[in-house]
Amino acid sequence: MTKELKVSLLALTGLSLLSCAKTSELYPTGQYESGLFENNFYTGRHDFASKTSTESLTKTITSDQYFNGDSAGDFGAYSNDVTFDGNVISRKGLKTMYPEVLNYTMNGATTTLTTDPAHDWRYVDVGRDSDYVGTSFGRTKCLATTDGAFKNGFLSKLYDGQLYCNGDHMRALVQLDSNGYDAFFPKTMADGDYFLMSLRGGSNYLENMTVTSSATTGAVVRRLTMFDAAFKFYVASESGYTYTSVLAKDVVVRTDSGGEGVTWFGFNFSAIGIASTVGIVGFSFSYTNFRDPAIDISKESADRSKDSTFYWGAMVYEVMFPDSSWK
Repeated sequence: MTKELKVSLLALTGLSLLSCAKTSELYPTGQYESGLFENNFYTGRHDFASKTSTESLTKTITSDQYFNGDSAGDFGAYSNDVTFDGNVISRKGLKTMYPEVLNYTMNGATTTLTTDPAHDWRYVDVGRDSDYVGTSFGRTKCLATTDGAFKNGFLSKLYDGQLYCNGDHMRALVQLDSNGYDAFFPKTMADGDYFLMSLRGGSNYLENMTVTSSATTGAVVRRLTMFDAAFKFYVASESGYTYTSVLAKDVVVRTDSGGEGVTWFGFNFSAIGIASTVGIVGFSFSYTNFRDPAIDISKESADRSKDSTFYWGAMVYEVMFPDSSWK
C-alpha cells in the first residue's frame, strides 16, 4: 500500500511551556505535547517575515568547516552505526575542532567542563545553578546563564543548557518542520565567535523499508538522516535588518536513536569568514535537501497537510553561542 510521507524539522528545545521555564508568551497548556507526533510541530514563528531585511553576506560551508559529532565527540562516539546510503560518514566533533570551548576559567584556574548526560542540567534543577555552573558544559555556557533575559518565553527552552533528553521528552525540545523558525533574541550580541546547536532526528516511522535482521517489522529504525542546514543571523540597520546567511551542506543527525543520541553541530564564525557577530538581534533555522533512507521524499504530501502517514522532525534541544556576551 502506498504510504504518503510527511517530513518536518524539529528544532529548538522543548514543547512544554509551564514545566520548563517562565513564559511571557501565552500558549494553551499542553500544546506541543500531544501523543500524536504530527501535532507537536512548532510552526508559524517567523518574527522577521514582516520586516524589511536584506542579505549582506552568504557563506556555504562543508563538513570540514563545521563540527558535527555525537555530542562533543567525533561522529561514531555514540554508536558504530555511521553508514549513510552505503557510505561511511566521518565527521569531527567539538572536542576535536574547538576543544577550548569546553574550558572554564574561574579565579585563575581553568578546568574542562563535563559533557556527560548524567551531569546535564534539567528543567527540574531551576535554582540549583551552583551544582552545575563550573561543572556542566550546557548550563555553564548556555545563554540563560550568560544573561537572565534568556530565561523568559517559550524559546527559553532553547537557551537553558539542557543538551540531552534525560527522560524529559517534549519538555526538553522544540519540534520544527523544514520551514523552521526565526525569532528575535531578548538581547543584542556584543561579542561571540562560536555557534552550537544540540539536536536529533525524530519520527513516527515504525517500519523498516526492508525486513529487519530479526525478520520482523514494526520496531523503531535507528538510522542517520542528512540535510542542508540553513541559518540567518540578523543585525539591525537604518532601513530594517541585514542578515548573514550560512548554508551548511550535508549535516548528519541520528534519528530515532534515543534521547541521548544527540548531534552537536556548529562552527566558528571567524573560521568560516564572518569577521564580526556584533549586533546580532535574531536568528533563523530551516533546512533543505532532506535525505532519510527510511522515508521516500517523493511521496511527501506536497502541501504538508496533516493527513500524511509518516512525519519526521528535527528535535532541537539547545541553541548556544558559547563564551558570547550580550547587552
